[in-house]
Parts: sequence; structure tokens; C-alpha cells
Amino acid sequence: MPDWLKKKTCPNRDKYLSGKRILPKNLTGKEKLADLVDNAFLAYNAARLKEGCQLFVAKMLEPDVTIGMSLSGALTPAGLGCSSIVPLIKAGFVDWIVSTGAILYHDLHFALNYPVRVGSFKMDDTELRDNDIVRVYDVLLGYSDCLMATDEILRAILIQPEFQKEMGTGELHYLLGKYAASGSGKPGSKTFP
Repeated sequence: MPDWLKKKTCPNRDKYLSGKRILPKNLTGKEKLADLVDNAFLAYNAARLKEGCQLFVAKMLEPDVTIGMSLSGALTPAGLGCSSIVPLIKAGFVDWIVSTGAILYHDLHFALNYPVRVGSFKMDDTELRDNDIVRVYDVLLGYSDCLMATDEILRAILIQPEFQKEMGTGELHYLLGKYAASGSGKPGSKTFP
């Protein structure tokens, strides 16, 4: 046997290679979701998803647990606010949230019924700009009829009497949420400020 094929003596080799072997069974389509997650999601981001699922089951489903949610990144333009975050809140799975202002702002587009569209990260930003469109990776928003229109409505809401005082961000977001939930901020609404 050539020397390069001979097993080297490495004192820590066995320690590093002591993890579970990646050798999942073939999928049949009869697996339960929990079995699929536990036995097939073994590495890369699938393993991170598995860890999240296991954390959810082991900790978050306990009867007396406080659950905080920390949000950043372009979640709401991708529709995750209305599809995932709001249902979790309504189902009682979230006790408190820390979020970037951008997430809250972009969620207003949905509350105001402004269209947010699927695009491509490969699109030419100069051409999009020439056509009054803003791209957030692969999400497209109209500059005038979405972003600037949201700003205009937000300004109209913020000059209302209940906002003319010193307040914390919790109260500010609560009041903005009342407008968004009531539809009073929607374009053409009779109760629009």
C-alpha cells in the first residue's frame, strides 16, 4: 500500500469524527414530519431547521414559558409578517418582540394593501429605477405608489392629536397598529386622517 494511503496517526482524529454518521434511509413518502426532520435534516441549514424544531418542542411548548421574538432583515417585504409572524402572535406563541423599524415600516405596505411583487435578484437596478421600482433582493416595490405612498399616509397619521406627545416606541407602535388594523390608514378610506 502506498504511504499516502496508510492511516496517519492523529491523536484527535477520532474525537472529531465521533459525530453521528450521515447515512439517512431512503424517503418513502410515508414518513411523519417529525421523523423526516429528525432523521433526514442532518447538516447545513436543514440541521439548523431541525435544531429550531427541537427547541420549539423542548422549550417553547412548555406550559409556563415566555417567548420573545427578535426580528431583523427583510422579512415583511417577503410576506412573512402576514403569513407567519401574525399567526404566531394570534396563536399566543409570542410574548414580546424586538424588531427593526424597517420590518414594521414594510409591514405597513400590506396593511395599506399596496402591492409587493416577486422579482429577481438578477434584475438591472438602473432599469428598475428608470421605471420607478425599488428592488430588495428579489422583492419589487413601486417607489411612488408603494414606498412614497406609505410615507405620505404615515405622515398623515403621525400628525394626529394622539401622537403629539412624548411617548415610548411601544405606545407609538400600538397607536400606529390601531390605524393599520382599523383600515383607517388605507387609501380612499372614509376614516383616513
